[in-house]
Amino acid sequence: MSAAVSVVIPTKGDRASLRPSLDAVLGQHPPPSEVLVVVQAAEAPALPRDGGVRVVLTPGRHGKSAALNDGLRLATSAALAFTDDDVVVRPGWLAQGLRRLEADTTLGLLFGRVLEAPHDRRHAVVPAFAARQATRRTGFAARARLNGIGGNVFARRTLFTAIGPFDEELGAGTRFPAAEDLDIAQRAARAGFAIGYEPRAVAVHHGARTFAEGASVRLWRSYSRGLGALVAKDLRLRDPAVLVHVAREVSWDAESLLLRLLGRSPEPWAARTPALLRGFWEALRVPLDSRGAFWPSDNRPR
Repeated sequence: MSAAVSVVIPTKGDRASLRPSLDAVLGQHPPPSEVLVVVQAAEAPALPRDGGVRVVLTPGRHGKSAALNDGLRLATSAALAFTDDDVVVRPGWLAQGLRRLEADTTLGLLFGRVLEAPHDRRHAVVPAFAARQATRRTGFAARARLNGIGGNVFARRTLFTAIGPFDEELGAGTRFPAAEDLDIAQRAARAGFAIGYEPRAVAVHHGARTFAEGASVRLWRSYSRGLGALVAKDLRLRDPAVLVHVAREVSWDAESLLLRLLGRSPEPWAARTPALLRGFWEALRVPLDSRGAFWPSDNRPR
């Protein structure tokens, strides 16, 4: 018997980790009622089509948020789960996330724990969110705190009915290439939903970014640019909570520079603050729609 939940996995279809990610989702007990693999490519990768797997080709679409929205539109369940094509969920992930949603009907959005896959920390970094304590936040506290990251998220369909879909100008592959997860949490909290974090719903992130090739610098600058865009949006919506995230980002950037100068960190300094300011300045010129999302561009990658 399957669990009444739709799992959405966005992908460009070319990651070697896509198959392990899908296999881990299908290996849950009970398994999800359906898995939508949204492929932003002209051809589908070789994937199993049993176990409720639906491969959705969207070759004219670009960006993670667009893929999430395409999956959201096609999903048939009231409960939703989102993961990435470089994330492998652990056994019990689905059951733990759904159990928490069922136990607290005020939760609109629930983040799970994201661990780093094994890697050499002298040469690479893997984004993760591995807090051990379960949380439930509302209002300003939910908007001012980092509740989790986008590779491990559960939600109710009623949340999106209330606040609208993901902002397609935020997230990987867009002009503001991050912060779609923080944005959806901000909007959910403003609409009165509680935001939760469940450490027993565990996933492992395999997206290592190397130092030598500059991948870590590009990653953190992308994150900061996306956050800068979100700052511009939220301040126009008169929500000051995002300034707490700005202070945290600038603090991280300063700490990273200091550790690098002292020779206590092998990771190159990413200069995240200038990237944040760039995202902020660019986003100020982008109109917002009636729901507070950026007015859509032509959906081409930048």
